[in-house]
Amino acid sequence: MNCTDDTSLEVRGGEGLNLTTQVDILSRCHFVFTSEDQSFRCCYDSNSKDCDAYNYTTGNETKCLQGEDYSVYVDSPGANTCTLVMREAQSGQYKSYNADQQLLQECHVIASSWEEVWIAIPSAICVILVLGILLAFLIRSNITVIRSWCNRKQQSRTHTPLPPTEA
Repeated sequence: MNCTDDTSLEVRGGEGLNLTTQVDILSRCHFVFTSEDQSFRCCYDSNSKDCDAYNYTTGNETKCLQGEDYSVYVDSPGANTCTLVMREAQSGQYKSYNADQQLLQECHVIASSWEEVWIAIPSAICVILVLGILLAFLIRSNITVIRSWCNRKQQSRTHTPLPPTEA
């Protein structure tokens, strides 16, 4: 997915994500991630030179992706793209920079968790059940009203006085 300004990307929790940004020919890049609650920040690059030089990582570093969980690479010459490949996306702000610390692009990633899904499913089932019960009640009420109307109509026909006969 392209990481572009003012972009929000939604992914399922636990799924991987590739963020791609445009770079100059033969340029390095790195990505800086800031968590949703801004409690920690992580830096991801291909060789640790850029991240180490600018000391981006703050807060609880154990929450950052480790070396085997991500990779950063500059695509083949001519493609002029830099890509962050993550095994598991995290919710927060991702910014890409070139080696000269110029901001290239940024985007917001929202990774929904399985807990959110498991909370949503029972809620949806409850809503469907309530609507089904309400619909059944309305149908039963309408049937009762229609039967009552039919019975009154039938009774009014049977109790209609006969016209007088001529003698």
